[in-house]
Amino acid sequence: MKPKHIDTAVSIDGYQLIRRDRKGRKAGGVATYVRRSACRPTSAAEWPIRDLLPVYELLWVRITRGDEVTYVGALYHPPKPRYAAPDLVAIIEASIIRIQHECAKCHIILAGDFNTLPAQEVVIATGLTPIVSQPTRGNSHLDHIFVSDLQYTGVKVVKSAVTTDHQAIIACQALICKKPLSVKIPRPLSVKALICKNSYFKNMYRSHVGHACVIYGSYIGHIWVIYGSYM
Repeated sequence: MKPKHIDTAVSIDGYQLIRRDRKGRKAGGVATYVRRSACRPTSAAEWPIRDLLPVYELLWVRITRGDEVTYVGALYHPPKPRYAAPDLVAIIEASIIRIQHECAKCHIILAGDFNTLPAQEVVIATGLTPIVSQPTRGNSHLDHIFVSDLQYTGVKVVKSAVTTDHQAIIACQALICKKPLSVKIPRPLSVKALICKNSYFKNMYRSHVGHACVIYGSYIGHIWVIYGSYM
């Protein structure tokens, strides 16, 4: 997305949108949708990385719900980045260190399309645990979710609701995953419903581009982490 695309063009009822647009190049960008809850008030705001250059498509969101604090990172590492991969890993590592310094007992989730960035490098640098073991594009493991603690015991790689050569990832807690996870699992709004909701996403759907990663967690409500070349 670009600054000319106002939030209301891609908003979802009942969700708060936080986005980081790509600058200087077409496509790209990341966004996170956090579900608002009436029964458990939730606050979400971007957690800025000091002096982060626009070329890095990394967005951290701090979510507070009751006494629990969760940091959700959305990342898009393009196939041909304009930076060195070790520099991105260093930024991620510094972010995790700063988060843990500010909030020792918080949950940390990092999700996105890492493309050729090896998952093991992220693990070594951050100490986070990868929870996606299946390939997400052909036989390649490009899309990942890393967590600081294993709240998510059910992880599925499923066909995306939009036209893309990437699979979608659904991660949920055991309470939600007692039965086989499928499109029949209740959810407030599917990706396809989001697309059909407004003309901007509908045009993207017709253009046969885009992919999404979906995270479910009862302790913070529903979170959509959306990233990829369609932004």
